[in-house]
Amino acid sequence: MSDKILKRILKINFPKKKCPVCNLNFKWRKKWEKNWHEIIYCSKKYFRPTEVDSLLGSANKAKKILKWKPKYKIIDIIQEMIREEFKSISKK
Repeated sequence: MSDKILKRILKINFPKKKCPVCNLNFKWRKKWEKNWHEIIYCSKKYFRPTEVDSLLGSANKAKKILKWKPKYKIIDIIQEMIREEFKSISKK
């Protein structure tokens, strides 16, 4: 058997724990070998915030490289959103 296959087989047998904070499983790591019994929580560096304050993007790259053009103007989208909001309010 190749080393790659052996490593994969061995990884299957590594102990696992469930993080009480995020409820996700995390596996044993070599760096935790001496204190695995003390490890309780998974690392916060792997967490992603659930709410992002602002997301900014630009379509300039898509326009330039892909020759992309938007189908709708932003003002048309805003008007449609307002129109639909008025419809939903008037139904109540």
